[in-house]
Amino acid sequence: MSLKVESPQVTPSLPAPVRGQRRPLLIGLGIALVGLGALLAAWLATSLGATQPVLALVNTVHRGSLITSQDLTIVNLNPDPQLAEVPGSELGSVVGQRALVDLPAGSILPNDTYSDVPLPASGDSLVGLALSPSRMPLQPLTAGTPVRVVLTPRDGDEPTRGAPSSTLATVVSTSYDADTAQTVVEVSLPAQEAPALAAAAATGRIAIVVDSEVDR
Repeated sequence: MSLKVESPQVTPSLPAPVRGQRRPLLIGLGIALVGLGALLAAWLATSLGATQPVLALVNTVHRGSLITSQDLTIVNLNPDPQLAEVPGSELGSVVGQRALVDLPAGSILPNDTYSDVPLPASGDSLVGLALSPSRMPLQPLTAGTPVRVVLTPRDGDEPTRGAPSSTLATVVSTSYDADTAQTVVEVSLPAQEAPALAAAAATGRIAIVVDSEVDR
């Protein structure tokens, strides 16, 4: 008779589950980040809600030039007392006024930089001069620039032996006429000299000279 000896089955022991170790520092940091995000969202909502419409420049407007509706736009901006912005609701009252300083494109329109003071001043007249590029300096003629308007000879005439007659004037505004490739320069000068200059301008017998500021 044979005996079978069965070896006992050994069940492998499983390691006890390891409990997750909590890290108080990371938990606290997470709570702090959540709180900071909530504060940031609240600040953004408050800031965006505080914006107000103000006027900004689309085109550069030189000193003395009229401000048109095409020169302005309305943008939303956080109020800043140092900028002294012009509310967007005043768009209609600003259009048609003259710039007291150069107003660059892309900037916010500051208050007190325009006026409805009429031009010309008392005792002066305005004359428009249509000039080809060869009859004016290449440098931009900005409002307020003193110039000499020189009377030039007629076509075919001999150059004058002495100094040609000229008139002192001040540039008020300039605009370029693409159809004629000429620049129209509006100048202010004493009223008694305006008729002669206007007559010469009608024949195209004029040129503009800008003298050195040192010699003025």
